[in-house]
Amino acid sequence: MTSQDILKALAQLNEATAELRQTIKQAHAARKDLSATIKDQRDAISKAIEEETERQVGALSDEVREAMKTAVTETMSRFEADWRLKLGLS
Repeated sequence: MTSQDILKALAQLNEATAELRQTIKQAHAARKDLSATIKDQRDAISKAIEEETERQVGALSDEVREAMKTAVTETMSRFEADWRLKLGLS
């Protein structure tokens, strides 16, 4: 192997090293973009879950409130009818 061959091989190695560094930089940038996208998607999913949970809890709260109101009204009517009967007001 001549000195020119060695210099040529070193130049090729330098070029390959530069290409590898560039590829590593691109991979690092792609990883950062992917991480940012994952974070954005995670945030969007969390927000959607929170909104749906809030909606369902609100709907359930309304149903429970209405059922309680109905139960109280029915109980009061029964007690009132019972007291009217006992007092002879019917």
